[in-house]
Amino acid sequence: MKIEIVPFFQEHEAQWDAYVKKNGDTTFYHQIGWKNVVEKTYHHQSHYIFAKDEADRIIGIFPIFFIKNVFFKKKIVSVPFAPYGGVCADNEEVENSLVNYAISISQGMNADYCEFRSFSHGKNRENFNCTSIYSTCILDLRKGTSQLWEDLNRKVRNMIRKAETNNLIFEIDSKRESIADFYEIYVNNMKHLGTPVHSIHFFYHIYDIFPSDVSIAKVKQGNTIIASLYLLRFKGMLISGWGASLVQYLKYSPNDFLYWNSIKYGSENGYDYFDFGRSLINSNNFKFKSRWGGVSKSLRYCYYPATIEIKPPQQEFSYYAKIWSYIPGSIIKILGPKIRKYIV
Repeated sequence: MKIEIVPFFQEHEAQWDAYVKKNGDTTFYHQIGWKNVVEKTYHHQSHYIFAKDEADRIIGIFPIFFIKNVFFKKKIVSVPFAPYGGVCADNEEVENSLVNYAISISQGMNADYCEFRSFSHGKNRENFNCTSIYSTCILDLRKGTSQLWEDLNRKVRNMIRKAETNNLIFEIDSKRESIADFYEIYVNNMKHLGTPVHSIHFFYHIYDIFPSDVSIAKVKQGNTIIASLYLLRFKGMLISGWGASLVQYLKYSPNDFLYWNSIKYGSENGYDYFDFGRSLINSNNFKFKSRWGGVSKSLRYCYYPATIEIKPPQQEFSYYAKIWSYIPGSIIKILGPKIRKYIV
């Protein structure tokens, strides 16, 4: 089989996304629109490549970015600011050809290492250090809301009822102006966690590039928004991209109420699955997402060369998190994206 590896150019957009649409292993973040989001927001250099056969058909894709900064190591990532990405191909031969080509790009860029994030491929790679410290949780929505409710344990159901007793209100819409409401909750929550925030333009760019695939779910008490989810859509999947809630309102169980109503919305509107998003295995976030009756799915992150060992950001920057939590919100909105740009 003849395989030709080709650099991506703008005229290939339609072909690329057609492959993403038909391949069973691709994700939301494989779409060419994600390349545009990252480039517009943070100006990282992309090096997307694809494989063609002798009939000039695309038989594999590999979205990669080169990330460099004087304070961080230079690296090739597939893909930044997303829980998964990685190579997708028709067969293992094509996949290996794309991976080898990506490594040659990293060597030409004098990168310190490569990080390839995978949703579907569980195999180890020769000369790679592969780990599964992250997972997501996938809930089958096709069983219907009645069965989904019955599958919840008593504690979760009680938390949802508690939220209802406290007169919490759930809303969901696809209005661009709702992003600003989400962002205020998000900034407040990231400040509490001591984590640098994304630029609000990151969330605006996602919406502008994928206008039919973004919704904002909100929980309100009276006129106050106390929790919110930034939801994405892809191939029958409703994805929890980013979520946040106000700490002072946690006693009203807004998170359980928010997720249940988002799940209910997905089930009642024809979605097949709900993706809870990435969590560090055995973290509190992981435990919260694991109790909804879904299936935990390990994410495979592979690093080249094999000598590279990468700590998750929660561990790598834990010391700075304490300092960050004391910085005023107005400064966080300015300074946060300048740092978050390199925490990919």
